[in-house]
Amino acid sequence: MATLIATLSALVVLDRVARLRSRDEIPRGAAKPDTMNLLAMRARLVDTASTIAQALANARFARERAARDSEATELVVRARRDTLAAEAAQLTRLLARAVDAPLPSSYRALAEAPWMRGQSRVRALADSLGELERARESFEAVAGVDPVFVALTERVTEIGHALQAIASARRNRLLRAASSLAPANGSAPTSRESLASSSGDSLTLLSRAEAVREQLGATEALLIRNRRADAEIDRRARATRLFGGRVASDLGVLSGSVLFALTCGFALALCVEIGRPVVADENEVQRVTGARADAISTLLNEPALGVLYQRFAPASAAATAIAIIAPPPGPAARLAIALAEHAAREGRHALVVDADPSVSGLARALDLTPEPGYGNVARGAMEFADVRAVVRRPGELRIDVIPSGRRVDGPPDAVQSVRFLADFRRLVLSYDLSLCIVPAWDDQPDAGVHQALEWPVLLCLERGRTPLRDLTRLAARLRALPVRIAGTALLG
Repeated sequence: MATLIATLSALVVLDRVARLRSRDEIPRGAAKPDTMNLLAMRARLVDTASTIAQALANARFARERAARDSEATELVVRARRDTLAAEAAQLTRLLARAVDAPLPSSYRALAEAPWMRGQSRVRALADSLGELERARESFEAVAGVDPVFVALTERVTEIGHALQAIASARRNRLLRAASSLAPANGSAPTSRESLASSSGDSLTLLSRAEAVREQLGATEALLIRNRRADAEIDRRARATRLFGGRVASDLGVLSGSVLFALTCGFALALCVEIGRPVVADENEVQRVTGARADAISTLLNEPALGVLYQRFAPASAAATAIAIIAPPPGPAARLAIALAEHAAREGRHALVVDADPSVSGLARALDLTPEPGYGNVARGAMEFADVRAVVRRPGELRIDVIPSGRRVDGPPDAVQSVRFLADFRRLVLSYDLSLCIVPAWDDQPDAGVHQALEWPVLLCLERGRTPLRDLTRLAARLRALPVRIAGTALLG
C-alpha cells in the first residue's frame, strides 16, 4: 500500500512539475536579442561606405586631371620660355656682329632677323640702307675722298645704330618675358598646391573609410551572435514545449519500477562507494590537490568552461601552454578539445598534442588514426609538420591536432631529445593556445613531457568515476617531481 501511494504521489508531482517547468522555461519575446536596430545600422554603414568610395573615386579623378593639366601647362610655358630665349640669343649674336663688324651687311642681317622684319620702322630703315648701299656702289676709286661718299657712309652708320637700338630694346623685352615665365625660387605652382590639397582630402577619406569598415565588421559580428542566440532560444522553446506537452501517463506505469530501481541503485552505489571511494565534489578535490576545482558538466558547454578558459588563457596572453593530466586518461582528450574549440571560437589559433600513446585518447575522440603522431616525432622518424592534422569542428571551427603516434621504447637518445625539445618549443610558440595531454603514470617521460610538466598543469577528473585513491597518488607524485597544479576540472 505504501508503495502504491508513493507511486501515485510521484505521478501527480512529476506531471505538475513538468508542466510548471515547461511554462516557466519558455523564453519570452523580450528576452531575445534585438536584430532590427543592427540591420538598420548595417544598412547605414553600407551607405556611408558607398558614399566614401564614390568620393574617393571623384578625388582620384580630379587629382589625375589636375596632374595632366599641370603637366600640359608646364610644357606650354617651357616651350614659350625656350622660344623667347632662342630669339634673344639670336639677337644677341647679331648685335655682337654689328658691334664687331659695323658694315652694311651686318646691319642688313640684323634687319632681316625673323623677329625684326615684322616692324614697319625696321622695314623703312632696311629700305633706306639698301638705297644707300646702291648709291655708294656708284663711287669707285675716288670714293674714300669724296665728301658725298663720306656722307653716305655716315648715314649708313646712323641707320645701323638705329637698327641696333631697336634690336637691343627687342632683346631686353624678350629677356624680361622669359624671366617672368620662370617659376620663383621656393614657390610651387598653384596646380601642385591643389594636388597636395587633394591628396590631404584623400587621406581623410581613407581614414574615414577604414573607421566605417571597422564599425561594419563589428556590427556584422554582433548581428551573427544575436542571430545564433535567437536560434538557440527558439530551439530551447521548441524543446520545452515538446517536453511540457507530453502526458505523464507513462510515468504511472514505470514509476514503481523506477522507485524500486532507484532504491536498489542507491544501495549498490553506497556499497561501492564504501569499498572504493570516488571523487564526489569540488571541496574534496581541492582538499587533496590544494588547487582550485571548477565544476563542469559533461556537455562541456556551460559558462564554467569559459571561466576555466579565461583563468588559464586570458585574452592578453600571447602564447599560452597548458598540460592536462587525467588519472583515467579518457576525459583529458574531451576537455582539451573543448578548450581548443573555445579558443577557436574567440579567433585564436589552438593546438592539441596527445603525448600519451598508451591510450590515444585524442585519436579516439576525433575518430582519427593514432599514427603517425607525437611518438614518431620523438623517435626522430618524422617532423611535426608531417604529423600535424587540421580538424574541422561544428560551427566552422578549426583546430590543429597531433595524435599520439607509437610509444618510444627504451631510454631516449640525448641528441635527439635536445633537437626534439627545440622543435617542440618552436611549435608551441607558434600558437595562441597549446594543450598537451600528458600521461599520468609514465615512468620514462620523454623531453616533450618534461617540457609540458613545466607549464601550468590542469587535472581532469570525473565526478563519481575517478577513484579518490588514484587522485591522491597522482597529486603526491606531481608534488614530488615537482609540478605546479594550477587547477582542476571536475566533469560530471
